[in-house]
Order: sequence, then structure tokens, then C-alpha cells
Amino acid sequence: DNDPNEAFTSLLDKYQQALETSIPIIGVAKQGDQTHGKN
Repeated sequence: DNDPNEAFTSLLDKYQQALETSIPIIGVAKQGDQTHGKN
């Protein structure tokens, strides 16, 4: 039973999880750049 919609939904879930975990990392990286005097 390979439902394309099911595969697509699980792909979206993984993508959303990746976004949620990468957003704080990006925020920390931007703060680090500011402390180093980079824009």
C-alpha cells in the first residue's frame, strides 16, 4: 500500500521538523555574526 499522499505528507513532516530545528541554529548564527561585527 504505497499511497503517494501518505509519502508526501511524511516528507512534509520531515521538512517541517528540519525547519523547526534549523531556525534556532540560524538565530544563534546571526547573533554570533553580530558579536563578531559582521552584518
